[in-house]
Amino acid sequence: SMPFYSEAHYILPNHQSQIIYKNKFLVRWEPREVAEWQHALQRGYQVKVYRGSNRDNLILQSTQTIHALGIMEWDREIANQTDSLMRSFYEGAKSFLYLPPELKEELQVTLAPEEGKSMEQTIEELRLGYLCYAITFNHQLIQKAGLGFALSLEPHAVYRIEVQSGDYPQFVFDYDPRKTVRSKLPALQAEFSDKNVKVKWETPDFKADYFGYFLDLSKDGKQYERVNDMPYVNILDSLK
Repeated sequence: SMPFYSEAHYILPNHQSQIIYKNKFLVRWEPREVAEWQHALQRGYQVKVYRGSNRDNLILQSTQTIHALGIMEWDREIANQTDSLMRSFYEGAKSFLYLPPELKEELQVTLAPEEGKSMEQTIEELRLGYLCYAITFNHQLIQKAGLGFALSLEPHAVYRIEVQSGDYPQFVFDYDPRKTVRSKLPALQAEFSDKNVKVKWETPDFKADYFGYFLDLSKDGKQYERVNDMPYVNILDSLK
């Protein structure tokens, strides 16, 4: 199971993000408040996809409702994970979506209610925050939690995706190939010595597209081996 710490919070800026990856428009959203999330767990998020040749002639192409996987579906997904690290993120997501009674009892003992909030509110906010952290591992996991959507792109087409649960405010994602600059990786700085190499990279201009990094090392420039099992994360621009 995933470890949790009551001091930590994980929040994406503006509660939504989007990226183009392998000709797919990947979008993600986070509930702005616990009440919205609880409504979405019951009713889901309605996703409307609009398409056109420009932003002035968009036509509704599809409407569907996105739900988080049910408990039995999560169990099947967890059983299918052969990588132990990935399985831990799936198990963590399930735990925060469907809080086991024993975990809720543990939280009631270990947590102190936030000022002006009940214990129930404090626990629900922690659940949502840690769910948003757990699903960040990949976009498929985000979709299975009911908080993301993937759209295959057609050449030269303009898209808009509108996401809403009940009367809560919409999330709106726009894609225009003429106005979209494809993401670039930050340049790496490497300082070599006899026994090691220090690698640095900038982060502020890339945080919207990249959050964690894997590094591969090669002795001959042909055969590469992965250096880190978990992504390196640098949310502060310290060049360390």
